[in-house]
Amino acid sequence: MILSKDANPEIESRLVRALAAARLRFAGDGGLKLAMLLGAAYVYVMRQPTVFTRPVFYGEDGTVFFKGALEHGPGVIFQPYDGLIYVFQRLVALLAAPLPVSIQPAIYAVVAVAAAVLSCSIALSSRWRFSVPLTARYLCVLALLCSPSVHEVFGTLANAHWWLAVGLVLLGMLSDPLSRRLKLGELAFTAVAALSGFAAVYAIPTLAVRAFRNRSRHSLALLGVALAGAVVQVGYLLNSARPANGAGLFTHLKTDFLVLVKRLLVGPVLGDTNLATLWPGDRLPDTWVWLVPIVLIVALTAVWIRGPRIDLAALLLVFLGGWVLALGGTPDPGNVLSFFGRYFLVPMAMLYVSLIVSWPEGMLRRSMAGLACVLLATGILSDYHLSPLPAVDWGPFAACVEKGTSHTCSTVVAPGWPLEVTPPGR
Repeated sequence: MILSKDANPEIESRLVRALAAARLRFAGDGGLKLAMLLGAAYVYVMRQPTVFTRPVFYGEDGTVFFKGALEHGPGVIFQPYDGLIYVFQRLVALLAAPLPVSIQPAIYAVVAVAAAVLSCSIALSSRWRFSVPLTARYLCVLALLCSPSVHEVFGTLANAHWWLAVGLVLLGMLSDPLSRRLKLGELAFTAVAALSGFAAVYAIPTLAVRAFRNRSRHSLALLGVALAGAVVQVGYLLNSARPANGAGLFTHLKTDFLVLVKRLLVGPVLGDTNLATLWPGDRLPDTWVWLVPIVLIVALTAVWIRGPRIDLAALLLVFLGGWVLALGGTPDPGNVLSFFGRYFLVPMAMLYVSLIVSWPEGMLRRSMAGLACVLLATGILSDYHLSPLPAVDWGPFAACVEKGTSHTCSTVVAPGWPLEVTPPGR
């Protein structure tokens, strides 16, 4: 590298040290993990490439976060929506607000994709507590990003907190970092995720196990931040008008049981597309369909039986807790058997994660792990491609907002929601 003779020696020294550190990092497994990360992003985006080629706002992206940041500024950072606060989405919207309106859907899409890929890629960390090959963990990352029931959360900032919840659960599977910078990064991620939807509620079991396993102040601090965030969210929820309806929370036991079996045991194997055909609505399926959850449970149990019990118990608690939260959180209990896939993303992810927590040894357990992987891969492949969101003529609306007039600018965003914004003076 050639530097000018007039270059500042201090700057030159820092640059040389930075290049040396980067060279050292990528000489190890850093380069391989970067390639894995880029590959995972590619696989994720190719589920529906229009997320980048034709980015559009989805639901609350426009009507809540874009509108709030544009009209009210930083004052909306802790403003609740539907009973909860969403600090991550509000921060992104506020940072994007000064930029041209024409490119903001693309910015939201890029951040949403990054949130999903980076959250799931925590499983690739060299601090993973379990002796599992990197290749197996990478396959788990791909499974998480390609899982069924993600249409609502694919490439949308409004639903990015579901991916943050997965990342927070995975954070509970790590040992502590030595670097102070990484410790601060983990604390910041936990705080932002905990104040963005109910992400912390899902992750408390695995973060508690991390605190127990690591027995460190840092892991205990992560658990404390998550608990504090969960308390804040519950406080907002209790003071809101949002009803806790769901499927009755164990007042309709048959429906609750069917939700568990259909959405969390059969759904991951068949995928939503096949599930709609083989198990429509609230009708009971053909007898053979009941074999699917039985075979999956037997295969997973054979893998889990000699795994780390306390860690698997935490994942099972996340799985069952996610089921309960879905019953209590879905806005329309009558449709919980067929819709609202976003509520099942985190518990479904625990099926994949459990396989890289209890990595099997011995022919029988590895055969059962292979069977479980084949079953779960069926659902992934059947639902890999997603339908694109409807196209929106964003140009006229963006031009109206950019003019900064006092007139209201209006358009329609997916899935057919009206968006009206009174632009601030520019």
